[in-house]
Amino acid sequence: MRFALLFVLLLSFSIVSCTLPASQPDLDSIVAATLEALELEQTAIPENTPVPTATEAVPSEPPSATPTDTQEPEDMTDAEMIVAALIDYVEVDLDESTITVSEIEGKLARGGLQGAYFIAAKEAGNWIIIYAGQATPYCNLINPYAFPVDWVPECLAPDDSLVVRTEPEVHPDLAS
Repeated sequence: MRFALLFVLLLSFSIVSCTLPASQPDLDSIVAATLEALELEQTAIPENTPVPTATEAVPSEPPSATPTDTQEPEDMTDAEMIVAALIDYVEVDLDESTITVSEIEGKLARGGLQGAYFIAAKEAGNWIIIYAGQATPYCNLINPYAFPVDWVPECLAPDDSLVVRTEPEVHPDLAS
């Protein structure tokens, strides 16, 4: 915007200077008008505009249990409880029909929603969402729950480096 204004002023100045010789007072008034226009443009931003601040990229601890609003009623399935927990977790209006609980293994679950995926764990009878999104989750979120490697093949270390997860080694005596 400033460049366009400056271009228009320079263009008009060049036209005026080509047709009429400009005196020093005329030049001073043109420069003053240009500076005033620029100052007005700069003050158009409200003074109380909040400045964005950086947030901690790596959560220091796994999320605390966020149970669904209702306790485990006898008529809700695990899948229904997971959907309710996910809706509470994302804190935006979600169409339940867009949420898919694809797998439940014991106290762990995974699924998808509107271009993203989620993983969940059951604690004290309530399902909590451990991660929901499109990116790679941080290791400190998933490690406490021992999600299968094929569910979460990689995670991020606190320094944002990629960690490829592997199955824990089994002692040879236990393997047989």
